[in-house]
Amino acid sequence: MRLIINGGNLKLVALQVLVLLALAFFVVLIKKIKFLKTRIKINPLDLWPPFLIVFIHQLSSNGPHGTLVPEVLVVWFAVALGILIWRIFTDQQMNYRKTLILLWRLSDLLLFIAWLVVMVMSLTWR
Repeated sequence: MRLIINGGNLKLVALQVLVLLALAFFVVLIKKIKFLKTRIKINPLDLWPPFLIVFIHQLSSNGPHGTLVPEVLVVWFAVALGILIWRIFTDQQMNYRKTLILLWRLSDLLLFIAWLVVMVMSLTWR
């Protein structure tokens, strides 16, 4: 079995990786400024989920079945709902802030994995 890599999507993936790295670098630079260091408590990956959703659409829109964003969002919402229900039943003193941060960090991981899967799929489409 030969792996055929789609050249057009390879350029798009390279551009998307550069955008994600530039975004993370920009957040790190902002956090280095002493004035903003105490006010901004953000992780460089926290800005990635909206970009990853757009990138998933860009990669999958030319695929054989159209965009995969609705499927990714349904999985994302289902996992978030499961985590929320789990937190409701296990945490007696549920804190909204901690729960929302947990859901956002979970979104970082889940959407990054979805982007990697869509990236591999788009590179192997004919």
